[in-house]
Amino acid sequence: MDKWTTRKVEKLFKKRLYSNILQSEELKQLIPPAQREQRGKVSARFWTTEQLPGLGLRYGFIKAPESCQVACVYTAKGGVLKTTLAFNIARTAALNGIKTLVIGLDVQCSITDLLSKNLDQYESIEDVKSPPGLFSVVKGDYKIHEVIQVCDLPTLHYLPENPNISLLEHEFSSRDNKIDSISKLIKPLKSKYELIIFDCSPSWSVVIKNALLASNHVISPLGCDVGSYRSVSQNIQRISQFKEENDLFWDSFSVIPTLRENSKISAQIEAQYRTEYGDLCSNNSIRRTVLGQENSLKFKTVFEDAPNSSLSDNYFDLIKELWVKIEGVTNG
Repeated sequence: MDKWTTRKVEKLFKKRLYSNILQSEELKQLIPPAQREQRGKVSARFWTTEQLPGLGLRYGFIKAPESCQVACVYTAKGGVLKTTLAFNIARTAALNGIKTLVIGLDVQCSITDLLSKNLDQYESIEDVKSPPGLFSVVKGDYKIHEVIQVCDLPTLHYLPENPNISLLEHEFSSRDNKIDSISKLIKPLKSKYELIIFDCSPSWSVVIKNALLASNHVISPLGCDVGSYRSVSQNIQRISQFKEENDLFWDSFSVIPTLRENSKISAQIEAQYRTEYGDLCSNNSIRRTVLGQENSLKFKTVFEDAPNSSLSDNYFDLIKELWVKIEGVTNG
């Protein structure tokens, strides 16, 4: 069991906390009651991981929007930190007390693995079996609330991916109205969650079109590497064309430079993104680091695993920037 001391909670939420205030707010039941651990002659206060969202509601750095917001993280190129970004946004929101649902739409099941168990943590072959997912809901075998699972944070839920998600393409394509199926499925969930995030595959398909149609925020990470740069213009053009064809109005569209390296070509590519996409491009970019990969392997955000790192500061600034667009839609 992870033990979150006052000092660790301060680092997580990047906020100074004082013992007398904590004690007072505990008594007023404004925050979860801390447990005590004797350390020599001193009694130290700590909280468990599942209590963190309760602290986040009081001390967090982002607040819940007034109505449910739906964000689609999509780029038509793999390996640009799409799933890592979606995971960090979703888990950070949940840590801040925001009721969050993640819906994975990638046959590789990457975000489902991050939100559940790593393969080498399975204890028996029964654990390896794929849980029912979105395809089972679409086929009518389950209701959507029956397949949603809860993470170690009570505010973070996910609709698991499984290999059957590849069958959704045929299922949606055979319908008269091909691209509003997911919108209908998540409609009843909007009263239960404050944030819904789609983690999309890099393919351009009916499933991805469904996710884009169901969203009111689109987040598109673009790698600052040659391979990503070659495919960028086609990716943005395709999304823009889809938006125009379906007369969509997204509350925000954000381009996030990722995989930034300390090289001349990487700097030039980032600068080109900023020139081409102007205000759509975030002020903050995500660097290519080993630390980011290590955080994912531990199923934690960078705020939990390495709060003092420059990467933590980077994600803090980026998520705060994105949240102005997400929360600002309803809060002005």
